[in-house]
Amino acid sequence: MITKKRDHITPVLARIHRLPVTACIQFKIALLTFKTLTTHQPSYIHDLLQLHCSSRQLRSASHNLLEIPRMRTSFAQCSFTYSASHIWNSLPHIITGNLDVTANTFKMKFKTFYYRVMLCIRGTSHGPVSVCLSVRHKSEFY
Repeated sequence: MITKKRDHITPVLARIHRLPVTACIQFKIALLTFKTLTTHQPSYIHDLLQLHCSSRQLRSASHNLLEIPRMRTSFAQCSFTYSASHIWNSLPHIITGNLDVTANTFKMKFKTFYYRVMLCIRGTSHGPVSVCLSVRHKSEFY
C-alpha cells in the first residue's frame, strides 16, 4: 500500500485496522486500569484509583465509575490518576460495567468501540462515514 507524503493517515489506518496514536495511548491506560481494578495489582497503582461513591442511589452505581480528582493545572491533568479515571468513565457501560470478563474480552470490546468512534466506521466495509459520531451516542454501538 503506497501513500503519498501529504496524504492523510486516518484512512490508511482504517484500512489496515490500526488505531491512531492517541487511541493506542488511551487503550494502554484503559487496559492497565481494567487489570488494576480486577486484580488489585500493582498496589501502588490501585491506591491511585478510587471507585465513585454517590450519596444517593443512582442507576449509574453499577457502572464501576472512578472518582475523577480535581486538578488545578493542565499539567496535573496529565497524571495517571486523572487520565485513567477520565478515560475509564468515558467508556460505555457495556465495556466497564462487568469486571468479571477476561482481559481479552475487554480488549476486543474496547478496540471495537474505538474503531467505530475514533475512525468513524460503522461496522461495514464501506469505509469511514462522512460524519463522525460523538461519544454521547456511544451506547448505540452495542
